[in-house]
Amino acid sequence: MPTPPRKVLYVVSRFPNVSTTFTAHEMAQVADLGIAVQVATVWKESEGHTPHEVEKPFLSNRLALDLTQPALWWDAFRAVLRRPSVLGVLVRLVWGHRVSWIALLKVFANLPKGLALGWWASQHGVDLIHAHFLTSPTAVALIAAHVATLPYTTTIHAVDIFATSASAVNGAVVYKAERAALNIVISDFNRRYMLQRWRGLNARLEVLYNGIDLGLFRYRVHPFHTPVRILTNGRLAEKKGHGYLIEAVGQLLQRGYAVTLGIIGTGELETALRQQVATLHLDEQITFLGTMPQHGVVQHMEQADIFALACVVAHNGDMDGLPTVLIESLAMGIPTLSTQISGIPELLQDGITGRCVAPNDVLALTDALAWMIDHPDACQTMAENGRAWVEARFDKHTNGQALVEKWATLAP
Repeated sequence: MPTPPRKVLYVVSRFPNVSTTFTAHEMAQVADLGIAVQVATVWKESEGHTPHEVEKPFLSNRLALDLTQPALWWDAFRAVLRRPSVLGVLVRLVWGHRVSWIALLKVFANLPKGLALGWWASQHGVDLIHAHFLTSPTAVALIAAHVATLPYTTTIHAVDIFATSASAVNGAVVYKAERAALNIVISDFNRRYMLQRWRGLNARLEVLYNGIDLGLFRYRVHPFHTPVRILTNGRLAEKKGHGYLIEAVGQLLQRGYAVTLGIIGTGELETALRQQVATLHLDEQITFLGTMPQHGVVQHMEQADIFALACVVAHNGDMDGLPTVLIESLAMGIPTLSTQISGIPELLQDGITGRCVAPNDVLALTDALAWMIDHPDACQTMAENGRAWVEARFDKHTNGQALVEKWATLAP
């Protein structure tokens, strides 16, 4: 019988982090299964974020990889003495990150962090290193695993394989994926995409959806209010498509539908989106709610009639993988609308578990929202189907157990 690891070191970009609570839920489930969990952060956490309850248990022993700390450089030096062959790994990583000068800067910052973390792991009984995102966290995990002579695994999401701009493009993708003992991809689409984009990729890629807490996102019937309450939740960034949704709400109002829109989230496009709302004279119907803790999100979702996320492919190639907020809305029985981007159709089967329309199409969004408002009974059926779909494929307990079982196959 394969034995799972006793202690897993998670490597993430930031922790806590408002947009990656799926990682914290996974860590909590792994810990509930009796595995000791330690988290290390590559970058400084975002300011102003109040940790979610699920994140709090891991904060007391979080490792912040800070280049301003002399101890980190001393540990990095000791790591090289311990495993001089790691210098070859560093060269390969640097060579692979020549895709942009920003990628090069990031990898140079991450080299000492990976070395120091490897020294730490070798001294603290770590059995496995697991990184979320194939970007900086995996570069750090790869180096650390080599120093500590441990296996490492990854979870690959979206920006780490989709982005193409100089500021976001990922480097050494093939090298990092092939060195990993296991790569978890969050959708069938992502797996197919990687095999098509990087022809000849010889890496272990296995699909495992992000799980959610079905006890937190409880199912309930959502009879429509007047006006109909539409809700969206996502960083105010291009790939979320908020501008298209705002236009669709304006179109609905012109058609005579009484609707409101609540937008949860903040981001670089907030000023532009607020200006769009003002230009369309929708200030009374559209409210920017900002960021909030998870229980606040749940409260707003409980009052929503329709959840919509108008995802698009951004100009830099980035797009969502399979947004957790869509899984959460289906779990709560909210009639849900999104677009045919990446793995979303694996969750939202149009007309069965929700509505799923073409991206970048205001008319398609408007027509789908109008149809949903006009067909509350059909929406209720889709909501019931959506909850069943989530229960079967996105339960964090089931998926956490599946992840641990995959880790157990890595044991010698």
